[in-house]
Amino acid sequence: MNEYLLPFFSRISTFNDGIYGSSSSYMSDDSAPGVAILATLAYIFFILILTIGAYVFVSICLSKVFKKAGIKPWIAWVPFYNNWKFFEMGSFHGALSLLTLVPYAGTLAFMILYWISAYRIGLRFGKEGAFVLLSIFLSPVWLGILAFDKSKWSGAKIHSTTPTESAK
Repeated sequence: MNEYLLPFFSRISTFNDGIYGSSSSYMSDDSAPGVAILATLAYIFFILILTIGAYVFVSICLSKVFKKAGIKPWIAWVPFYNNWKFFEMGSFHGALSLLTLVPYAGTLAFMILYWISAYRIGLRFGKEGAFVLLSIFLSPVWLGILAFDKSKWSGAKIHSTTPTESAK
């Protein structure tokens, strides 16, 4: 290096040492990956607890709605089968609930049929047609209202058979 520039570069390196210590020790902090991994695990744990809580709340509400409609409440806790019965409450064939297994278009069709079912179920519980908007934007709140209010099911009795019972 040029001997005239050496004093200039040495002053820059002492300036970088400043309050953080030397720049080489500041950049070699080994705790950053550990903190990132811990933060990621905490986030995953939080989302897992939130998801389990939402599943439990929705299942409790759906079991109360099913009970009002004359359907066995335990069905609300069984994935896919609870949507099957929900669709049947909305006057659709339950097999349409399996559309959620088809990527994109099937999921969109499932959502539209779910909202139509929610509209019909709301009417059968004596709710106004606009009540379905709550199902579209805040479905757990909609279910909670149906589950815990005094409304009565005025629709036809839904047959609550398991797949093995219907084969007999």
